[in-house]
Amino acid sequence: MPVRNPFIDVSGYQEDTVAFFQEGPMGVVVKLTEGSEDGSAYINPKAANQIRNSLAVGLRVACYHFARYTSTADAQNEARFFVKVAKRFGMYDDTLMIDDAEVHSAADYQAASLAFLQEVEALGYKQTGIYSMKSFFTGGVLNSHGFGSRKIWLDH
Repeated sequence: MPVRNPFIDVSGYQEDTVAFFQEGPMGVVVKLTEGSEDGSAYINPKAANQIRNSLAVGLRVACYHFARYTSTADAQNEARFFVKVAKRFGMYDDTLMIDDAEVHSAADYQAASLAFLQEVEALGYKQTGIYSMKSFFTGGVLNSHGFGSRKIWLDH
């Protein structure tokens, strides 16, 4: 019997079939959005199928947003877009919502990232976390202690 991965992340580059989700993971984090509604307004074209088919085979589904924000206000704007799309896709308020913070584009990236997560929480999603590169934390771009009890997912 093949060993299942604890979870995988999927975007528009991965499959969205039931068979794909039956083969490996126990959970999935689906890319929903990138940027802001009044900016790039990117929505993963496979997200609806990825969510539906993940749930159909009993997987736990989390969602992520690829951050492009350049300021705290911009981060809050992107968070509102992310939440709007999550609600459109029927994501419950207990869904883990992740900020994919890989583009150091704000003068105070820590404050902008935290503002993003706080806005998502204020809009009803209480389980939040941040995904970023280990070098952002070891290099001082982000401070893990500044995120409180929120989940932190590192790319080594």
